[in-house]
Amino acid sequence: MDNKRQNWLKSLLFTVVGILVFALVLWAVLFRGNDSFSSLRDKFNAIPSTYYIAILIFTSITHFSRAVRWRLMVQSTGYNPRLGTTVLATMSAYFVNQGLPRVGEVTRCTVLADTDKVPIQTSIGTVIAERVTDVLCMLLISTAILLFHLNILYDFVYQNLYTPLVKLYNENFTKLLIVGVVGVALLAVFLLWWRGYYRKHKDGKLSEIIKGLLDGLLSVFRLKKQAQFWAHTAFIWFMYFVMTWYWFDAFPSIANFTFGQILFIFALGNFSRAIPIQAGALPVYMLLVSQALILLGANPAEAGILVLIIPGIQTLFYLVAGGSCFAIYLLFRGRWARG
Repeated sequence: MDNKRQNWLKSLLFTVVGILVFALVLWAVLFRGNDSFSSLRDKFNAIPSTYYIAILIFTSITHFSRAVRWRLMVQSTGYNPRLGTTVLATMSAYFVNQGLPRVGEVTRCTVLADTDKVPIQTSIGTVIAERVTDVLCMLLISTAILLFHLNILYDFVYQNLYTPLVKLYNENFTKLLIVGVVGVALLAVFLLWWRGYYRKHKDGKLSEIIKGLLDGLLSVFRLKKQAQFWAHTAFIWFMYFVMTWYWFDAFPSIANFTFGQILFIFALGNFSRAIPIQAGALPVYMLLVSQALILLGANPAEAGILVLIIPGIQTLFYLVAGGSCFAIYLLFRGRWARG
């Protein structure tokens, strides 16, 4: 079997596994309160359409701000992509990520290379720098929020993490030890391989790629418009919180949550979405956040609907808006490449 077919089958397998995991988690979070399908449908229908419209507007504004911020970073490397094509590239990336996680980041760099002749290795460096900035912001904001709500965090961790992990450890110590040893051995083999590969190729193409990546990574420190960059960063994270908080008023059992409790859910959601697992972080987000909502007093069915609807609206936006942008890119790709 050739490599192309193996890669295709591997992608198909991971996709099927991801869908099955998502379906099981969706069933668990929606029907844990023994609600019927018709009852859940009525709860969905009770949400006014103004909520959906407002969230789509908020999402559009936020992603426009993300595109502007990325453009500032690319400009710091000496290139000046157009705002329209930067928005096109950014939204195309979100569309591709829905089916091929992480591939979208390469896609937006490819789009910008075709439309504005920005070298891919340079724009990938800015993407990495952007992600590092967002991860640091997420860690700082979420850690600060969780530390100010230690009592909620303690109850959640004890019930949902500590107790199950202790049980797992007591029942499967030998298996966990074997997995740990194998994991360390594989990491050591990879590091040795990388060391030899780098030494062999450090003076060739690899050196050029690494130079481009470093150039992009350092773009944050060379920004001429630092104030604009950090203003957009603050605005983006503020809007992320608004898009979480806004939904709470749509559900009776959640509408009376305190501001601190909403902040806790927002922080927990950030951490759970950042977990790097092959099947995707969405099932983890749905399980952890719905469990936290129930712990704080939410109706189980409403908690399940909330953790489905927040990422669901985003996914719809990515498919429609991002898909439209990607289609425009494909239609005009040849013209841009010739230009």
